[in-house]
Amino acid sequence: MNIPVNIFRTLERPVLNLIRQSSTAKKVLENPAKDDPTQHHFSLKQKAETIHHVLGWKISRAKHFLKKDRILSQMPLSHYTKICEIVKPFTPISGEILEGTSLLLASPPVVQRNCQFLQEVGVTKATADIIARCQNFTEMSIGIFKCYAHVDPTVDIKAQWLDLLSEPLLLEKTNLLLEQKSNACSSISHVRNVIFASYVAHKWNMPFPQVLKWVEKGIKSLPFSISRLMQILDVLTDIGFSQEQILSHPTLLRSDPNSLELFMSTYKDEFLGENAGKFLQEFPDVTCQIDFTSLHTNVHNLRKFGVPVNCIRNNINNLLVHDPMVLEKKLRQMEPYPELGVFVHHQKFGKLFNDVDTVVLRVETFRAIDKRQITFTACTCSPKDFSAIIQQRAHQRLSEEAVGFLANHTGYDKDQVREILRSHPQSIQLSSENMKKVMELLVTRGFSKLQIFNGLQLILYPVEIVIDKLNELPSRLDMKPIETTLKEPSILQVVLYLLEQQFMFTGNGVFAKSAEKSENTCSE
Repeated sequence: MNIPVNIFRTLERPVLNLIRQSSTAKKVLENPAKDDPTQHHFSLKQKAETIHHVLGWKISRAKHFLKKDRILSQMPLSHYTKICEIVKPFTPISGEILEGTSLLLASPPVVQRNCQFLQEVGVTKATADIIARCQNFTEMSIGIFKCYAHVDPTVDIKAQWLDLLSEPLLLEKTNLLLEQKSNACSSISHVRNVIFASYVAHKWNMPFPQVLKWVEKGIKSLPFSISRLMQILDVLTDIGFSQEQILSHPTLLRSDPNSLELFMSTYKDEFLGENAGKFLQEFPDVTCQIDFTSLHTNVHNLRKFGVPVNCIRNNINNLLVHDPMVLEKKLRQMEPYPELGVFVHHQKFGKLFNDVDTVVLRVETFRAIDKRQITFTACTCSPKDFSAIIQQRAHQRLSEEAVGFLANHTGYDKDQVREILRSHPQSIQLSSENMKKVMELLVTRGFSKLQIFNGLQLILYPVEIVIDKLNELPSRLDMKPIETTLKEPSILQVVLYLLEQQFMFTGNGVFAKSAEKSENTCSE
């Protein structure tokens, strides 16, 4: 029977709506506490009270606002308390709904950066708008900025910045550079850049034009305070960055000094398997984005999900700089699909997180048509290529991802893994989902890599049967003393033999049903 191409093109999403709905319903039944209305009401009240402290809104108004805005209502309470703590110097601040939304949606590190800048330039009464969208005002001249930010007219912003320069010679040089490089119409960010570049040129004994170009490339018109920029240079140097490394990566100026100090004090000499300072130097693009709380949470969630350290390192930009809420949500979406755990050793594992909804639906599609081995390419390719893949009704050969997964867990090379699996007459029955479950079982039971390799063909058998056979061992007289027997290198080979013996070395009752289904599929 020939199946029209357009059916396969629509199979990926609409046909599987029922599957998705049933799996969603199952999750709701398994986690009824999440929908507890009492708990939700209490959380909503706490968030509304925090918004009241930040924006000065009535609690009833804040509650109504949260009920209408789905994104803000899903934000954790900790997000609101952080914002509240950061903006304390400016409270009570005013803000209409649109302005308030911009502030509450902003990430705490951005709010903190903006508040530091505003405080340094003399802002005492800030609106929600000026805090949330501070970057939009830094291209203005100092005079116009003072009007928008409600800075007292008597405050001399340029003089306050120059007061941060302690050395008389540096102060004299900087004043001269300001006369040459700026005027009354110059933006506030440009004036800031000139003063900071003068400081760095003096500190590192470098030509001012070269340093100014570097500063403007690194921070542009972003609202960073000069005191923070001075601090980050000292912190980066203390971590072990050389002057050449810092100059080679201008975006390091955007790093949060407090987060980096907390990172170094928490992880001390080890982070993801290497020295913490060397890690920061190896990944400067991550260093400049680190918010310690977010990074710490992301690492915890990834490890809890079973993502190995080397995989996190290989996909560092995709995994560690995510918003923790977003990353955790994606991990929870992937959790019911053991097949995806096979890809944790793939060098581009982080690519799965670009569109988890599509990845999950493709796994469900493969399950629906009894495709036993889903590949990384099938999960991440274009819709056109995916349609071609699911039209290949014959079972695929042992996938590269499956071989890599098994090689990693046994310590043997891929060719040896292929050879030992292909020697089994039912190797075509290998399922990614079952393979992952059996491997987790063996690792959890404490078997070594050598033992697992010797009994590698166990991954072809349903995990339930393997569990039953392992549980039988202590009760067998020929296995006593069991403590010694379980340490034998060939113990899993013995388990495999006993399992095959149970089915008369034919596989009938284990593989017959799957083989019949495969033949039916291929004959259509």
